[in-house]
Amino acid sequence: MPSASIAKELVASLPAKTGLIADVTAAIRAAGVNVRAISAYESDGVGHFLLVTDDNVKAAVALELMGAKPYEKQIVLADVDNRPGALEEVARMLADADINLEYVYGASGSAGKARFVFSTTNDEKACSLL
Repeated sequence: MPSASIAKELVASLPAKTGLIADVTAAIRAAGVNVRAISAYESDGVGHFLLVTDDNVKAAVALELMGAKPYEKQIVLADVDNRPGALEEVARMLADADINLEYVYGASGSAGKARFVFSTTNDEKACSLL
């Protein structure tokens, strides 16, 4: 059975360059912050980051020192069974409740669970269903 909670992710963008992910994660590590989840991609010469950390305030300062203008966005963190079809079941449950998934990222973890980050049109309702 899934479990979920509302959390905040940091959203930031920086000019793209080789090694940007290494530089960003080094700056966050130097601030003493652990990255719990990350989605990073490049588009039109800009590196975009969605980060769930254990200290968004310190991580934001580290990103600001690099020239970013980070901001927090509410998201849903969900731990789902790590098995075929589990993500589909969650996505269908949310769709059937008329909750749109704007984006999702995640990975499998330990103890038979996978952790996903959801941006939805109704985070509170999504949490209550999960």
